[in-house]
Amino acid sequence: WHVLEHIDRPDVALSRIHAALGTQGLVVIAMPNTRSVACRKGGEYWFHLDAPRHLHLFNESNLYRLLEKSGFEVIHRTYLPFDFPLDLFWSLRRNWRLWPLLAFYPVVKLFDHENLFIVAQKRPS
Repeated sequence: WHVLEHIDRPDVALSRIHAALGTQGLVVIAMPNTRSVACRKGGEYWFHLDAPRHLHLFNESNLYRLLEKSGFEVIHRTYLPFDFPLDLFWSLRRNWRLWPLLAFYPVVKLFDHENLFIVAQKRPS
């Protein structure tokens, strides 16, 4: 859970996971999404930049490519709006023009897509 972005070589990690899994094996991944409203509007203040702990930043496109390259097929994608309940707040707090969004915070969080959740299945070798 929120691990892949902390690993030096996520491609190697996923290849090892692929090798260790059985025929129908699944990998479940949750991570920040660089295509979220909070990332786009928060910019350098985006909560999930979290340098130097986050070594890689992902979105659906580059994560799907990495999973495909590692021998997985995405079978489910959704978003976890309340995985980090205050991440959007921390991302937007320095841009006063966006403060009106904070009045509708729970609703904005539902559509922000800040935390990506993926289930991928091992493709047969």
